[in-house]
Amino acid sequence: MAELTDKVENALNETRMLILGSQVLLAFQYQGVFQPGFDRLATDVQHLKLLALLLMLVAVGLLLAPGAYHQIAEKGEDTRRVVAFTNRIAALALMPFALAIGINLFVASDGVLGRTPALVVGILGGGLAISMWYGVEWLVRIYTRSISGVSQAMRESVAAAQEEMAMANGTPLSAKIKQVLTEARVVLPGVQALLGFQFIAMLTDAFEK
Repeated sequence: MAELTDKVENALNETRMLILGSQVLLAFQYQGVFQPGFDRLATDVQHLKLLALLLMLVAVGLLLAPGAYHQIAEKGEDTRRVVAFTNRIAALALMPFALAIGINLFVASDGVLGRTPALVVGILGGGLAISMWYGVEWLVRIYTRSISGVSQAMRESVAAAQEEMAMANGTPLSAKIKQVLTEARVVLPGVQALLGFQFIAMLTDAFEK
């Protein structure tokens, strides 16, 4: 059971790393509206900022799901479904994250480099993020399958059987407490930073408008 518990904990910690960056970028999207430079942006660029905000809301919403799924659907028990769900959610959340990065690079470069170079920067930045987060994994999977063949499938089958047998004993209380604290740390730092950004926004001139 310890191996499955470690897998769940590792998956939650990986989600924690993603959510911190996502929440900071989400706060940046909110704050951008209150900055003096926002009014100087072209209308289409302002619309892109709104799109980036929506994309980051989707990414953050997805990344918050694994902790809720673990505690509500699985009642805090460590299961293979938790690991699979967390991995799928992380993979889904990275796409809007990458697109938002590309949009923000375009917006940041537009006023300095001009429209066409900024478009190139945005596409390259977003494309690089997508290729690193999805392309590398795809290549590794192809390579692993080509050299492993049936033996890999057999190992996965044996591991799954061992985990199912171990699940009958349940997750230790100490492990549950540790994972709940990890899931709380996924949410709290970003929420506190986002709250601080909202208070700061109330003191800007744009807020009075």
